[in-house]
Amino acid sequence: MTKKTRRRYSDEFKAEAVNMVRGEGYAISEAARRLDIDRSLLDRWCRQQRDREDGVTDDQADERDAEIRKS
Repeated sequence: MTKKTRRRYSDEFKAEAVNMVRGEGYAISEAARRLDIDRSLLDRWCRQQRDREDGVTDDQADERDAEIRKS
């Protein structure tokens, strides 16, 4: 049985990926496919960037996400 290692992405890679969606108009699924990453990962990066721009703290984002999961 092979152990799957977690890939790590640089901050620069993440910024470029988010820019594809927010700046260049790619759909999240299309950008993720082109970058060979999972759609949910790119969605999370985009949400985190939006939160930073809106001044949402990590604690506030965690509370919001927990509330969404309860629904």
